Amino acid sequence: MGYSIELVNKLMDHSVGQDAINFKFQDKNGKFIALSDFKGHAVYIDVWATWCVPCNREIPYLQSLEEQYKNDNRIVFIGVSVDSEKDKRKWKDFIVAKKMHGIQLFAGDNSNSILNPYKIKGIPRFIMVDQKGKLVTVDAPRPSSPEIIPLINATINKK
Repeated sequence: MGYSIELVNKLMDHSVGQDAINFKFQDKNGKFIALSDFKGHAVYIDVWATWCVPCNREIPYLQSLEEQYKNDNRIVFIGVSVDSEKDKRKWKDFIVAKKMHGIQLFAGDNSNSILNPYKIKGIPRFIMVDQKGKLVTVDAPRPSSPEIIPLINATINKK
């Protein structure tokens, strides 16, 4: 008897301390990058899209965070675009025009593999994962929030 992906996602526990979903998407060069590639690092994930106005408002704050932690190899920043497949070129142009750093990934037609398990109904959504690949929170503060730096620091300093 098979199980639907919807049922499996519904039954999955996404609470603090549980394993984060090991998503795998392409970067701007077509290379597949998985969350598991960053075991040993804390990971701050930004689920966003080029058309999303609140997402775009967070970009300068995210860039400021990335700059603040640029010499700290304990944390990695990953952007996961949920733009539709037809907008892949637009996404590539956008990340270049906005000088977006960190790891930028394109989910495209596979967006549901991150949206559904985390029950993401609206973006931007930020997720914090610890060095062991465990969820710290599936609803982390936005880069513009004063609460994000204490969360990042607590996560990267976790033993």
